[in-house]
Amino acid sequence: MPYLFDTDMLSAVLRRTPDLAVLRRVATVPPDEQYMSAVSLGELLYGARRIHRADLEEAIVLLARRVAIIPFDAVVADTFATLRVGLERAGTPVAEPDLRIAATAVSSALTLVTGNVRHFAHIPGLAMENWLTARS
Repeated sequence: MPYLFDTDMLSAVLRRTPDLAVLRRVATVPPDEQYMSAVSLGELLYGARRIHRADLEEAIVLLARRVAIIPFDAVVADTFATLRVGLERAGTPVAEPDLRIAATAVSSALTLVTGNVRHFAHIPGLAMENWLTARS
């Protein structure tokens, strides 16, 4: 099953002390089934630059070489627009970066792996897993 890793999941493996449960779970997924959104990559790079962490930025760049990056292209933009209109009409808007990530997952038929399930709960057609709380 292919997965799109949300920014918080990627952060969990990039920490100085990575989340070992998440690392173990990621290791069970074949590399060709691991994806990140260009939106998440931008959020990670922004965070590293904002706190002046060249070492973290280097780790992010290395991660981006190993995990396929899905661009915010015309197909994702169309899905984003459809989802946004539907959510706004339903009175359940979602923050734009989260919605862009969700649109990437929905348009690519990927399961979103996130610890922020609440942020994505109202998005139709979105498959989700939370690897931060699903520890056995």
